[in-house]
Amino acid sequence: MWARLPERLFATDRYPSRRLNVYSTLDFLVAVKDVLRGTPEMDRIMGSCFGKLFDLPVRRCSYSSVMIHALLARQLVTKKRYEAWPIFGGNPLRFSMVEFGRVTGLPCGEFEEGYVVDLKQKYKEEDYAYWDKLFDGRRDITIPDVVQMVTEDLTISRSRRLKLCLIIIVDGVLIASTQPARPTLKHVKRVENLKNFLAFQWGRESFYWTVSDMIPPKRILGVCNDPPAEFCTKLRQKTKKMTGLPLALQLVAYECIPQLLARLGGTDDQKIIDCESLPQHTGTIMRYCCVHVMCSVYACTRDYKRIYLTVQPMMEIEPDKLEGWGEWDDEIDDRRVKYLVRLIVGGHKFTKSMWRGGDVAEVLYDHEKLKAAKKRKREAGNPKINVEGGHVLKQRRVSTYFRRPTLKDDDKHNKLASRVDALEKVVVWMKKRLGRRKRIGVTPRKEFLCSGGRVKEKKKKSAVADESPNLSVEDMEEESDDVRVDVDDVAIGNEKLPAESEDGEGEEEEDGEESVGEDVESEDEEEEKDVEDSGGEDVGAEDVNDSVGEDEKEDGKEKGSGGTDVQHMEVLVDYVSERHGALLKEKRAMFVDPWFVDHLLGKARSFQAATYKGRVFSDPKLAGYLTQEGKKLGVDVDTVYGPMIWGQNHWVGLAINIRTWSVQVYDSDHSLRSMEEVMVIMLPIAKMLPYLVRKVCPAQFLMGHGLEPFAVERMENVYQNRRSGDCGPVAVKFLELSATTVEQPGVGDLTDNAVNILRKQYAMDVYRDWIVPFSG
Repeated sequence: MWARLPERLFATDRYPSRRLNVYSTLDFLVAVKDVLRGTPEMDRIMGSCFGKLFDLPVRRCSYSSVMIHALLARQLVTKKRYEAWPIFGGNPLRFSMVEFGRVTGLPCGEFEEGYVVDLKQKYKEEDYAYWDKLFDGRRDITIPDVVQMVTEDLTISRSRRLKLCLIIIVDGVLIASTQPARPTLKHVKRVENLKNFLAFQWGRESFYWTVSDMIPPKRILGVCNDPPAEFCTKLRQKTKKMTGLPLALQLVAYECIPQLLARLGGTDDQKIIDCESLPQHTGTIMRYCCVHVMCSVYACTRDYKRIYLTVQPMMEIEPDKLEGWGEWDDEIDDRRVKYLVRLIVGGHKFTKSMWRGGDVAEVLYDHEKLKAAKKRKREAGNPKINVEGGHVLKQRRVSTYFRRPTLKDDDKHNKLASRVDALEKVVVWMKKRLGRRKRIGVTPRKEFLCSGGRVKEKKKKSAVADESPNLSVEDMEEESDDVRVDVDDVAIGNEKLPAESEDGEGEEEEDGEESVGEDVESEDEEEEKDVEDSGGEDVGAEDVNDSVGEDEKEDGKEKGSGGTDVQHMEVLVDYVSERHGALLKEKRAMFVDPWFVDHLLGKARSFQAATYKGRVFSDPKLAGYLTQEGKKLGVDVDTVYGPMIWGQNHWVGLAINIRTWSVQVYDSDHSLRSMEEVMVIMLPIAKMLPYLVRKVCPAQFLMGHGLEPFAVERMENVYQNRRSGDCGPVAVKFLELSATTVEQPGVGDLTDNAVNILRKQYAMDVYRDWIVPFSG
C-alpha cells in the first residue's frame, strides 16, 4: 500500500543540516516604507498587489535559513515541476503556487499572452533607453544603489521615485536572482507604464523563481542524469543559493503548523508597515525552527509519548479567484502525488514509518542520544546531584595524591613578609600624597615649574584658525587630514580627545624605604614643605569648593578636568530648562541632556559604514526623545540647546537650528583647540543631523537643504575663561543667554568675577527650588 506513495529525498532520520544563501531580503520593504512614508505614492503601493507584503507580521518575517533547509531536505521526490512536498512530523505539507499566493497576497493568475519567463533574454542597445533615463545612465547599478538614490537624492520627482521603489520591491524582494540584487531590464521596461506594471501577475513570476531552487531539476540526458542525487549534493554543500522569495515556504509552515508558530512567541500585532527595522533570528528562535522540527518528527512516532501535531497539508484556492489562478498549463501529472492527495482528502492519518526510500549517506539521527544529551545538559547546572539522585564524585588527577612536600625556610619567609609590609606602607603613603596633590591642585607640570626646573617644550604642528569662524564642510574635510584629532575620541566619560598634555620630566622621589615608617604627621609636614618650596605660590587658587564643580572623582562618577561632571551638568540643564519653560516654548526651543549628543556621536562609526544611513536612526530612544508631546522637533521646536564634552576635560554648548540648518558652538576657551580641530570634531554631527531631521521632522524641513551637512560656526564674541573648572557652568550659561536673549550680561560680557557669582547663584537656586521643598 505505502509503495504507491512518493519516496523521500533523504531517508528517514538521515538529513543534512546546512544553511542557505538567500538573495532576497525584506529589509528593502522597510527602506521603501521609510522613503515614501506619508506620501500618496505609499498609499498607492498599499492599495496595489504589493500592499499585503507590508502587512506581513514582523515576527514571521525573519529568515531562518536552517529551518527552510530542514524542510527542503525532508521533501518527497515527485515528477511535479511546480510543487514541493516536505514531510513534517510524518505529515505531508504541500508548497505550491496556491499556498504561495495565499500567504503573500500576490496575484498568481495567468500570464499575458505571449509572455515567457526568461531572465537570459538578449537585448539591443535601444532597449536600454528607459533604463538610462531612470538610472541616470548607470548600467551597473545594484538594488542597494537604487535604495541609496531614492533615500538621499531629494531632487527626484515623485513619479520617478515611485517607479524606483517598485523596482526595489520586485528585484530586491520578490525576484532576487543575483547577489547583490540588481534591476532586471524587462522589469525596468515594464515600469515605464505604471498601470501595466501593477496589473502584472507578480506572484506567478516570483513563485517560478522560488520553486526552481527548491526541487530537483529536470532530467536532461548527458547534463543531469540523476536529478534527486544532484539536488542532494547541493543540499549537502555548506550553503545553497536561493532565488525568488524562499521566505514564502517559511510563512506556509507557520500558517499550516500552529505548534511551530507557537515556538516563536509574541503576537502578530506588529506589521512591517509599522516597524522601524526587522529583527534578526536569535539562536533560540533558530533552534525552535530547526531542532524542534526533528523532535516533532520523532515524537509523533512514539505511541507512549505521542504529541497531537496539527498540520494542514494543503490550502484551497479562494472562490473569488479567476480561472487559472494558481495553476500551470505545463504541469506534469504524477500518479503517486494523486494517490497522496486522495489519502489527504480522505482524512488519512500519516506516520513517519509510511515514507520509504531516500539517500542514506547521512549519519542516522539518534533521538535517544539527543534526548540523553539534553538531559545531561540540564543536570549540568546542578553538579551535586547525579541521575540516580546521589552525590557526584569528582575525579581527581593521580598526581595530586603524590605532591612533593613544600620546604619552608623561616628566615626567607620572614624577609618576604617584612618586604610585603613595607610595600603596603609605601602604597598607603603614595595614596595620601596623591590625594593631597589633588586637593591643592598640584600637578607634575606645576610642581616641576615651581621647583625651578626647565620644561622640555613639545613640538607641535601649528594650526592657525581662519580669520572667519565659518568654514564649509568641504573645507572641513580637506583640512581634517592635517589635524591629529580622532572623532571617535569625543565622548562622555570614557574616551579621551588629545588636549593639553602635561609634559615635563617626572619628579625624582628621594624617599627610600627609611621614610616608609614615618608618622602621618611627618608626611603631611613634608607635603606642606613641598608646597612652600614651590615659591609660596598658591597653586590651588581656584574655588574648588563650589558645589557645581569638583575636579575629583567621587563614588565612581564620570568627571573631566573641566571640573563639572555629567551628573552636575544634567542638573544644571534640567534646572535651566524648567526655569525658562514658558519662554522656551514661546521661542520654539528646548534643552537636551548631555547624553543626547553623546548618544548621537556613538552612532558615528555605524553611520559612516552604513549603506542606508537613514536606518542608523531607527533607535526609538533617540527618535522618541525628539518627539515628546509638546517638544516635537519641527512641530513645536526649531532650536535644540545642549552641552557637549570634548574628551574628558572641556564642556561646550551647542545650539542646533533646523531652520537655519546650522550648529553654533559656544566655546569658553578657544586656545584649547584650533578651528580646524573643532571642525573635525563636529563633522560627524553635521553629517548625521540631516538624517535625524528627516526621521523625526515633517518633510518640508528638508526642502532646499536635502541631506547636505549642517553648517558649523564657533561663536567668536564670547567670554573666554582661562581658569580650570568653569567650562561646565559657563557653557550652560552661554546656552541660557542665547535661548532667552533677555538676560544681561550677554555671552560676550561675562567676566571672571561674574562667573564666580553665577556658579554660586546656580548652586543656591538649585538648592532653594529643588532641595528645600523636599526637606520639609
